[in-house]
Amino acid sequence: MDAIAATAATATAAHRLGRFELRQLIGRGARSMAWRVGDPRSGQELLLVLPRRQPPDSAALQSWLDQARRGARLVHPNLAHAVEVGEQERWPYVAYDSALGPTLAERPTARDGEPAADIARWMAQALAGLAFAHDGGLAHHDVQPFLLAVADNGTLRVLGLEVAGD
Repeated sequence: MDAIAATAATATAAHRLGRFELRQLIGRGARSMAWRVGDPRSGQELLLVLPRRQPPDSAALQSWLDQARRGARLVHPNLAHAVEVGEQERWPYVAYDSALGPTLAERPTARDGEPAADIARWMAQALAGLAFAHDGGLAHHDVQPFLLAVADNGTLRVLGLEVAGD
């Protein structure tokens, strides 16, 4: 069992990661994972996106946090706004407001098929956000359905831009 699996198993058993109450694992990709969490400090439900592997040392952790903060400063309608960048138990994270809407992985109709026009519109929005980030010198490295949130009005926002970088 790798370190992330062991920590995730421990966190799941305890249902906490630092101050965050782990409610639901939304998904795991090659480089990142996302959880729905409760934050007793703010009284809100948040989406917490973390790297799949804990940074190996303090320098790597600081580098990760610096990159996350850099990515969190980008402002574009198709990039999710980070409400917090931080660390708990040496796990760095980026927190997002859950009001962004469900992720594509969570959409109940995702299993039944979405209209092709909706999917095309969402992918164009995702690409617009990713192109803006790329122009700003950042790449995502781990685009997954659980990192694409769609609001009720149909606006797609990319999460985890700050998380999956090298």
